[in-house]
Amino acid sequence: MKYYPPKTRTMLLLVAMVGFVVSGFAIRANQPVLGWSGIIFGTLAGVNFLIQLVPGSAFLSIEEDVLRYRVLFRDHQVPWGDIRKFSAMTMRDGRTQRIGWFYTAKARETRPLPPEAKGMEKIPDAFLPELYGMKAEELLEKLEDERRKGKTKSS
Repeated sequence: MKYYPPKTRTMLLLVAMVGFVVSGFAIRANQPVLGWSGIIFGTLAGVNFLIQLVPGSAFLSIEEDVLRYRVLFRDHQVPWGDIRKFSAMTMRDGRTQRIGWFYTAKARETRPLPPEAKGMEKIPDAFLPELYGMKAEELLEKLEDERRKGKTKSS
């Protein structure tokens, strides 16, 4: 199964970045630092959002043996056997939800984790970059079901 990020949100963010660039040009004469900051930020973020609109630049693929996802054309894959469990988290803003996973003890030994992540059991070791147009609970259920299937196949 393959899932893609929603294009509507990305297009809205791209329009917002065009607004940053236009605003930067408008205030550049009176406030050069603020104007150039808006132009640079809007341009860099706008390029990022443009790349995200290119087909194939981002996806989540739930495969038989691995969880595969792509962000800005960079592939990542995690074998189901390396994942102990998935978890949904609400971020500090109280609205944004993310899906993360905890690695098995064996996988934690071989995976590069930040020093602050070692020994922490409440915060997942890694996160998906987004929810791919689904509700967190729905995606969490799909991933957990597939993890269980992958775990039984490898046993």
